[in-house]
Amino acid sequence: MTLSQLLHPLSSLVVPLFSVLMGLQVDVVSLLSPTTLVFAGILTIGAFVGKLAGAAGLVSRGADRMAVGIGMIPEERLA
Repeated sequence: MTLSQLLHPLSSLVVPLFSVLMGLQVDVVSLLSPTTLVFAGILTIGAFVGKLAGAAGLVSRGADRMAVGIGMIPEERLA
């Protein structure tokens, strides 16, 4: 048995509990402040540009660098 298999019962309880407790401690009003929104926008744009710039270093012949860069941007699905 691997360590991951041994820890699975514990982590299946602790990880969701930790996530809920951390979520309850978030001050939602502070997330709506203009400073926080500007900072979040700058981080989002930086992440987007960074992924596209990272794809520019792709060495493989015939690879579509733009497709790789856009493919690294996560897609949020609602359903």
